[in-house]
Amino acid sequence: MKICIVDDDRTTVERIRCSIPWDKYGINETFAAYDAQNAKQLLYGHQIDLMLCDIQMPGLSGLELMEWIRAEQLDVQVIFLTNYAEFAYAQKAMRLGSFDYICKGTDLAEVEKAIARCVQEISKIRDRQRLQNMGEYYVTNADIVEARFYRELLTGIKKEDALNKEGAELPHPVTAGTCFQVVSAVFSLYAPPFADMDYEQAEQTVCEMIGSHFFSRTENAKVVALRDSQRVRFFILLSEEDDRSGLMNKGAFLLQNCSEEFHTLPTVYICPGEYRAADLSRIQKDLAGYDRSNVTRRDTVLRYTALQETEETLVNTGNQDTEFVRRIRELLLQGAKPQEIQKAVRLGLQEMMRIHPDRNTLERFRQIIRQIIHSSFAELDMFPDSTVFQTGQAMEMRAADSVPDMIQWTDIVIAELAQRISCVRQEQDPAEAIRRYIEAHYQEKIDRESIAGAMHISAGYAARLYKEKYGISMNDYILQIRLDKAKALLRSTTDTIGEIAVKCGFDSAAYFTACFRKSSGMTPRQFREKS
Repeated sequence: MKICIVDDDRTTVERIRCSIPWDKYGINETFAAYDAQNAKQLLYGHQIDLMLCDIQMPGLSGLELMEWIRAEQLDVQVIFLTNYAEFAYAQKAMRLGSFDYICKGTDLAEVEKAIARCVQEISKIRDRQRLQNMGEYYVTNADIVEARFYRELLTGIKKEDALNKEGAELPHPVTAGTCFQVVSAVFSLYAPPFADMDYEQAEQTVCEMIGSHFFSRTENAKVVALRDSQRVRFFILLSEEDDRSGLMNKGAFLLQNCSEEFHTLPTVYICPGEYRAADLSRIQKDLAGYDRSNVTRRDTVLRYTALQETEETLVNTGNQDTEFVRRIRELLLQGAKPQEIQKAVRLGLQEMMRIHPDRNTLERFRQIIRQIIHSSFAELDMFPDSTVFQTGQAMEMRAADSVPDMIQWTDIVIAELAQRISCVRQEQDPAEAIRRYIEAHYQEKIDRESIAGAMHISAGYAARLYKEKYGISMNDYILQIRLDKAKALLRSTTDTIGEIAVKCGFDSAAYFTACFRKSSGMTPRQFREKS
């Protein structure tokens, strides 16, 4: 907390500042003002919680200063400390809502007791305000609160203590031990519907499709969308009350609807069994990792166990041909000419066919090429989707029929891949990716560490890149975009200040008001009235 001592007697101010153990009462900053005008500047420039104020001062009196505080709607508790023990002064001070009225001749121990009581009262008031704001927000924005809860649960932001506390407030309460069955549908950001429309609109469209077709018989299933730079992963969480029958068929039905509606196919993963709410972040990370490794069985419905087998098969195949895989990856990542890479691929194929000249070898070689493509992208922190393989797609279907067919397919794919990697490497801009992430997640509890984690780079490196490109720190930009969004809501909605604070990612209405006043020179309520 912060306290401001206002008195034209400097000796009194310094005696109080030096005599009271402020840390004991949670007060970490003390400010001094020697007249009302100076006090106004401090009250505007800092989020003062408590003011200890003389009544009679040159210029404005302490009572007039308090009238100004109430007119400005500043959240400050006031204790008057004065030589004037007249009833009229005390009566007016109480009428204005001061916390206490103490004569200067009073022992400092009594002043300290009054400060302790005031600090306790401030804490109680703010707890009530926070609970009231949360209650109003939960009632009017239950869907937003619930969506944020599950998003933070899946990403690991929500720790077990917070999980139990906040989960108890949901319409359908959740604890760390609540069990879910998990289904995930993965869409490319560069394919319909996300390539054809605004992200929020596309996300809502897919969620509605999942709700109305894939899980039409469930009432409480939660659908949560997480996205990275390449894909959008929808996680469907089925509780014990939800209908879990026929999930493979429902997955196939979702694929059919996506094909008809969007002319694209997601990859759907069904996870048998149940997982505790506290373990969902681990499952989310496992599924994301498996999906990145899955380069041969996309655009279909897979069981979690089958996916593990697929990954193991790919790893074993890669181990058998380590030198060949390493050589091709090196050429791709070094930016070698397509002709050089194609020559190396042909030599590898020739060697494999010399040892096992059959169709199974050709099929294995096709799988190895896909594995090389995926691992090369992963090395650059990118993830290929099905569009990478659309060039020569018809040829791939018959690539395992003969060596000439295989060579024809690999020549086309390698040429396309080399060109794409070259283009992407030239266009990669982590600072721009950080800005897009902030704009998509400003409503959440984000800071430079969590953003850097999402970008797979260190926090210091991310902060330096962003500051160098945009001339503003990541934290300052987060605050800027939150305030801009808040201004838009103040102009266009009738939401309360507390509701807007939560919607824009602020921890409390008081902190939101302080940030807003510091940035704009007025309170949110004044801004709304002027707008």
